Formats: sequence, structure tokens, C-alpha cells
Amino acid sequence: MHAALCFPVLLATILLVATGALANVERATFANSSAYLIVEVLSDGVIHFEASAGQAPAQDHPLYTSPMVAKTDYDGPSRATFNRRDTTIETAAVRLRVDPGNLCVAAWDRANGDA
Repeated sequence: MHAALCFPVLLATILLVATGALANVERATFANSSAYLIVEVLSDGVIHFEASAGQAPAQDHPLYTSPMVAKTDYDGPSRATFNRRDTTIETAAVRLRVDPGNLCVAAWDRANGDA
């Protein structure tokens, strides 16, 4: 019976830690009439995308990450350099521009002179 009580407590602790670890991650959702794109800025140089047909899920939950991805506890972008204007997202390392019509993303490497 003790193990049956400990498992729900352990599971709740893991879920709270995982949710808190992504608290500063920035997410932006873009959509057209038939599809959506979610951009998840995990750090200044790590961006996670989800694109699919249909309606976008709630933006307050992290995107699914495959079990083969080892690191999932990102702090989010640095506040001093993060900026979002309309369809453009910028961090210290990258600039992204989303085309709202087709949801294609153009990316620039800001750390290397917008290469």
C-alpha cells in the first residue's frame, strides 16, 4: 500500500518539475485557414517547431519531445535580447520570420552576421 501512495506523489512531482523547467520558454502560434505552426524558443539558439493541419493546440503546454531527445529542461531565451514583432521573432542568436500565408519560416544566424 505504501508503494501505491508514493507513485502518485512521485508522478506529480515529476510533472511539476518538468512544467516549471520550461516556464520561461517563449511560444508563438501562427495559423492560416487550414494549418498552424507553433514556434517554441527554448534558448537563444535552440528553436522547436510544430506544424500540422487543423487547429493549433493550447499554447500553454510544451510541445511534444521524442524520448530520444536527451535535454528538455531549457531556460528560455535571454530576456535582454528576446523580441517578437508580428511575424518576426529574434533572440541573440537567431532571427525568424514566418510567412503567415504558407507558414514557411526564414531564419538568419544573428551570431554570424545574419548568415
